[in-house]
This record gives sequence, C-alpha cells and structure tokens, in this order.
Amino acid sequence: MKKAEIFIPDGSANSIILDRQGKSKIWKSGKHIKDSYVLVPYKKTGYQIKKNDVVIYQ
Repeated sequence: MKKAEIFIPDGSANSIILDRQGKSKIWKSGKHIKDSYVLVPYKKTGYQIKKNDVVIYQ
C-alpha cells in the first residue's frame, strides 16, 4: 500500500493519487497539484482526509 487514490467532488481533478513515504502511515499528495492533501489513519478503523491541514472527511 504505497499509493492511495482519493476521489474529491470539489476540484478540477476526478481523483488524486497520494504517495506514502517510507514506512509511515501517512499518504501525501505531490507538489504537482495546487492544494495539499493528506490521508491519515483515524481511530482504529477509519481515515481522515485533510486539505491544506483542514479535515474534509473522516
């Protein structure tokens, strides 16, 4: 699981591919898109998606 694909309804792209760095459990968007997206584990069974450090989904 080195990559994660998220689908965001607002934005110019239909989906965004996030990459995991090393052995961390955080996936980040690359610098090729304007906004910064981060996918992080939330509690034991869920995830949070953050856009520019603001939680947009959990």
